[in-house]
Amino acid sequence: MRFSLAALATLAALAGFAAHPAHAIVAIPVGTAVGTAIDTFAIGGVYAAPLPAPLAQPFAAPDFTITFSVPAEVSTSFLSPFPGFLIRGVAGTYSNAGQTETFTNAEVSFSTGNGISNIDVGIAGLLQTDVYTLSFITSTPIITSLGGDGPPSYSFIPGGFTITSGAATYSVDPGFTGSGTVTPAATVPEPVSAALLLPALAMLGMIRRSRRSSTGLA
Repeated sequence: MRFSLAALATLAALAGFAAHPAHAIVAIPVGTAVGTAIDTFAIGGVYAAPLPAPLAQPFAAPDFTITFSVPAEVSTSFLSPFPGFLIRGVAGTYSNAGQTETFTNAEVSFSTGNGISNIDVGIAGLLQTDVYTLSFITSTPIITSLGGDGPPSYSFIPGGFTITSGAATYSVDPGFTGSGTVTPAATVPEPVSAALLLPALAMLGMIRRSRRSSTGLA
């Protein structure tokens, strides 16, 4: 039996919809960073037993952690029926059984709906030759729409969240649960803001020196 590429794509989309209904049929728009602020995700999970045998990375131990940094605010190029977006070139770390691997070019997608959020982290070459994907379903939304005219933009909701279920692409999907946090990075004044702040600080210094001179203080 022969299938056209369109038919195969449709079947793949329907199969994906069964696993991730929030964003499988309609493509998720790519997100572009707005500003320079960064948020960091720190997620700890526990793979369900039984683990694949023989036990080897990335499943050498039940517990694992993954961290990655993403722009705190993103804009998208088009409006999707399902709120969400894809971020490319994400950097982070994956740790298991005392071994930590770094990655710099992961693709992470976020979607939300019905009071939950879905995160898919695809990492090429992580402890195996093909793409290793971790898919998380959270108990509460972790992204919010910022509204406004034009293409939608989103930001992340700081704080903790619970992973109600998870899946991993491997020879055997071990499944997992866990929890995570979204932490905003400390903001650093942009050069323009710093330039505007310096004259004000200089003026304050002059006022203080003037007051000291008028009172005779050293």
